[in-house]
Amino acid sequence: MASKPKLKPCPCCGAKAKLTTTRETFEVRGTVMRTWSHQIHCTRCPVQTCGIVGGDSDKLIAAWNRRAK
Repeated sequence: MASKPKLKPCPCCGAKAKLTTTRETFEVRGTVMRTWSHQIHCTRCPVQTCGIVGGDSDKLIAAWNRRAK
């Protein structure tokens, strides 16, 4: 299994960032669905990503790590 890319520090304050993964359960037309929800947030200031549901967190990590040049 490949390791996850490392999170860059917060783009606003430079503090450590944290990836949170939560198990989500919801019902659609009588069928119970289970998936994962991912979100990245700064450990110091209120900066955070919108959460994504399902799939892998790699795209979310890539978006957090992207910086303007």
